[in-house]
Formats: sequence, C-alpha cells, structure tokens
Amino acid sequence: MVKKLSEIKETASDAVEIVKALGQPEVAKSLKEIKEISDTVKEIVESLKDPAIVRNIENVRLAAEAAQTAASRMENSVLKIKETGIIEEAKQTLLTTRETVDSIRKSAQSSELVETMKEMVASIKDLVTEVNVLVTQSNKSGIFREVKEAVQEGANVYRNIQE
Repeated sequence: MVKKLSEIKETASDAVEIVKALGQPEVAKSLKEIKEISDTVKEIVESLKDPAIVRNIENVRLAAEAAQTAASRMENSVLKIKETGIIEEAKQTLLTTRETVDSIRKSAQSSELVETMKEMVASIKDLVTEVNVLVTQSNKSGIFREVKEAVQEGANVYRNIQE
C-alpha cells in the first residue's frame, strides 16, 4: 500500500510539473500559434470546397491531361516522320548541295560546272518528289489530322479554363 501511495504521490507531482510548464508564457504562446495554424488550415480546407475552386482544379487537371495527350501525339508524329527517312535525306541533299556549291566555286572547267549543276538540280527534284510522297502518305496515315486534333483539344481546354 505504501508503494501505491508513493506512486500516486509521484504521479501527482508529475502532473503538477506539467501544469506548471503549461502555465509558462512560452508554452502558452506556442499553444496559441498552434491554434492559429489550425484555424488557417481549416479555412484553407473550407476554401477548397468552394465550387469555383473545385472547377479550377478540375480545369487544371484537364489541361494537364490535354497537354500530355498532345505531347504523346506530337512525339508519335515526329517518330513517324523520322521513320520515313525524309529528314535524313533532306540533310544529305543539303550536304550535297553545299558540296556542289563549294565545287562550283573551286571548279575552273565549264564542263564540270555544268555537270555539277545538273546533279544539283536532279537532287533538288528528287527531294521535291520525296516531300510530295511524304505529304501524300501523311494525309493518308492521318499524321496532320492527329496534330490538328491535338491543337483543337488544347484550344478547347483553354476555352474551358477561360469560362
């Protein structure tokens, strides 16, 4: 029994120390700041329930989805264009043209000049033909349609956000 009384006395003593500590100005100040923070958090949570805020958050989500979709479509379009090889061929044609122009500057014989000019014109004709084929294939495969749809989707999201 003495042991229990000693424990009760010790517990009561600890409780008194806690109450004393709670009465100190620093603790009261800290508790007041905690209450202010809690009130601010409650206000923020309530403001997030406002229909206008909910609509804005939804619009931001839709805009992010539309941007992701547009990015994916653009990436697919770029990959399809790269698969055709037209970019590499255009690069090669430009290099050939540059070499031809350099060759013309250095060339002293007129027959060489005429021949290189013919080659350059033929290369340009081939490039134009390939570009025409690419545009025709793109129209058939729908690459331009996909890009147009992505742009329209982005415009729709922008209009939704404006509303």
